[in-house]
Amino acid sequence: MVKIHNFIKKTPEGYNNKVGEDGMSLSIGEKQKIALARAVLKNSSIILLDEVTKSIDVDSRKAIDDVIKP
Repeated sequence: MVKIHNFIKKTPEGYNNKVGEDGMSLSIGEKQKIALARAVLKNSSIILLDEVTKSIDVDSRKAIDDVIKP
């Protein structure tokens, strides 16, 4: 839903890839997309978002908008 699957599949270990302490090997945008994906997968009834699309590319921003504004 947040367009993170293709990025994850490109990592050496896919979904089992270790990203380092505090996600040090990830960009800010990648961290934000993973955090949103976790929130969506958890199916929380309330999700608080603060500048969720800051530092995100245009295509990903559209995908995230589609998730948070159904």
